[in-house]
Amino acid sequence: PEPANPLVEAALAAGDATRAAPFDFTLDIAGSFANRSVPWWLGSRTHVPGLHALRRSLLQALQDACSPVREDAAHVAHVTLLRDADRTLAATAIDPIAWSVRDFALIASTSGAAARYDILRTWPLAA
Repeated sequence: PEPANPLVEAALAAGDATRAAPFDFTLDIAGSFANRSVPWWLGSRTHVPGLHALRRSLLQALQDACSPVREDAAHVAHVTLLRDADRTLAATAIDPIAWSVRDFALIASTSGAAARYDILRTWPLAA
């Protein structure tokens, strides 16, 4: 078996300790990040209180576990659609897509030619 990764173990414990209510939000903008993999994404132009509450709870649980947490003021909540696009995509309004969030997951991503996503664990959201 693979040796335990302390950061993954801390993230799993943080997920176990996190309590947040289900929430809804609207994806209404498409864009891309200007980094080496040029990911295209969908996001919300408005503040999503439920998403921010979930993030705060997860960050607090990681800090409580003495795990290093990088506060990222420029964090953009998004759903990645494509990696390694051949060009950047200017932020563009799209027809709204309603999204109901009822659970969250820890996902390990592997990039490169054999890119893949592995769900390590999921947790339900409950009021």
